[in-house]
Amino acid sequence: RTFKNVVNFKLLSAQIPYVPHNVYGDSLNASSTNVLIFNSTNIIIEEGYYTIYTLINTINNKLSASGISATLTFDNVSKFITITAGGGVSITTNPLFKRLGFIQNTSGTTITATNIPDLSIHFIDIVYSNINPRAATQTTDDGNILKRIPLNGQPGDMIYYDTPHSDYISQELFNPDINSNIPNIELQFKRNDGSPYNFKGLHYDLKIEITELVEPSLLNELASHMRRDRERFLDNEGS
Repeated sequence: RTFKNVVNFKLLSAQIPYVPHNVYGDSLNASSTNVLIFNSTNIIIEEGYYTIYTLINTINNKLSASGISATLTFDNVSKFITITAGGGVSITTNPLFKRLGFIQNTSGTTITATNIPDLSIHFIDIVYSNINPRAATQTTDDGNILKRIPLNGQPGDMIYYDTPHSDYISQELFNPDINSNIPNIELQFKRNDGSPYNFKGLHYDLKIEITELVEPSLLNELASHMRRDRERFLDNEGS
């Protein structure tokens, strides 16, 4: 049924599987998340779980098979990746290159990453659309994150999350209006890089609380009084 005069929409708890893939074949900003571009050639990395060493070995093997004379190395002291190519090479940054620490398009015989590589998935954002009022507790560009679930575990674990009590009671109530009826609920799950989180058929569980106002006229009256008091305050120049 349609939820009417909704004044709050909260996530109470979640069980999210930590999918054991840290290289994944999805799309982010029209770019594939498992592709590296060398000299305008796509090097495709199969989905799976990689350490920094196994990923670099895989990339080097694919570069050699593609006839590209470039090699990646990982410095155990500085923790940065360097690309070495005797004849020079150009790279086009995309989601996977950025995760390896390369943040801009560049070329040369020696290219060292700007950032330390990070293959981990730090959190999952539960994103909702077409729902008003917005009860998100995270500040984002679009403001529609219902909850951010930290993946405090290892790939393959089940992540159990309960909304802290202080977080639960601090969420605002919203005045119901013409847009506060919810006929359906659509949720998306996104990784910390913004790409869609693929559950790969694994099960997840969410417990959501939706609060409807039985008698909206009372809240409308309160809002009217608040507007009146504010206007009086401004008319009296804050005194």
